[in-house]
Amino acid sequence: MKIVHAHKYYYARRGAERYMLALMKAQFAAGHEVIPFAMDHPENIDSFWSDYFPPEVKSIGAGAIAQTRRAYRSKEVYQYVARLFDEIRPDVLHVHNLYTHLSTSVLKAAHERGIRIVMTVHDYHLVSANYALWNPSTQLPIGTKPSFIETMSSRFIKGSMLKTAMLELIRRRTQQDYLHYVDTFIVGSRFMEEVLVKNGFPQSSIEHIPLFADSSIPVRARKVKREVLYIGALERNKGIETLLAAMREIPQLTLRIAGSGQLEAEFKSRYTKSKRVIFEGQVQSKRLAELYSQAMMLVVPSEWHEPFGLVAVEAMRAGVPLVVSDMGALPEIVQEGKVGSIFEAGEVDDLREHIKRLAANSKQREEFSKRGKQRAKEVFSLEKHAKRVQQLYRG
Repeated sequence: MKIVHAHKYYYARRGAERYMLALMKAQFAAGHEVIPFAMDHPENIDSFWSDYFPPEVKSIGAGAIAQTRRAYRSKEVYQYVARLFDEIRPDVLHVHNLYTHLSTSVLKAAHERGIRIVMTVHDYHLVSANYALWNPSTQLPIGTKPSFIETMSSRFIKGSMLKTAMLELIRRRTQQDYLHYVDTFIVGSRFMEEVLVKNGFPQSSIEHIPLFADSSIPVRARKVKREVLYIGALERNKGIETLLAAMREIPQLTLRIAGSGQLEAEFKSRYTKSKRVIFEGQVQSKRLAELYSQAMMLVVPSEWHEPFGLVAVEAMRAGVPLVVSDMGALPEIVQEGKVGSIFEAGEVDDLREHIKRLAANSKQREEFSKRGKQRAKEVFSLEKHAKRVQQLYRG
């Protein structure tokens, strides 16, 4: 089978890219011909197919104008992808994040050629101009459809009413293309399925297939230290400030933070003299495996609606007990009392108590560790995911 994976980037940038690359690798190993389609980008993986990649557009400066022009339909992108489709005649187009960088012209070109289209939904762009349904002052409701005026007034896009209005208009137009062209939407959680259905996507077009842990991260024997681990972006919607506040009154534990983001410089400056807050920066698989093996627990303190929660699944695979917030798909993954515990998002005192209770109960940590490994193997495996996806390709 010939499979084209279309995504704005073709390198391991974040969760969506890591998912796509892992799935492509599994499909290639299973004997399929797997072809990428992305923007031309200096960090892209070298590919035989890169001549078919349209030029990169950026989200800043003059590039932002080009990105806006490309956002709805792009004649340029259509020409590039049509040439690729006509050359290889794929059986399936598997879409990830096209959005304002590649546009729905990719879908149009595939539909015109009778190519089956499957899309993995990684965020909320299909239902909101703001991919996270979140900004520092408010959070869009997931069960309602805010009016255009309500969305514009939220200033969700870079604090600007004008930019929010412009991108919301584009999103409303492109949503119709996704509804018209995509045969099946893959969601990693029941939570995301509920979001799509409540926003007008037919239940019959949605397939729930749990996502998977990154199997490239080695699993090592656990040599636990008195450390709480955080892995993720240093952004306000991730709840990192709540975690730092909770840890101030737990002097017996160290907080180790792996990741980067807008708040990194501020936090490093604030905690430069602290021996109980350690910043790792961005880490690769080998170091990540070490961090998992040493962590007493992993905390996922998100204050936005997590569509899935990949880091929680990776921790389960490594046998790390979890403390997670009650946002999005996190409670669905953890199942209170099975592989971890759940606290109320944004509540410092509640988070502190969950951390202290788990730190004091070694028996419960052992149970969470054992059940987490088993659950990751049974539910969140790449092999099972790839098999289900392959079945979808056949229709």
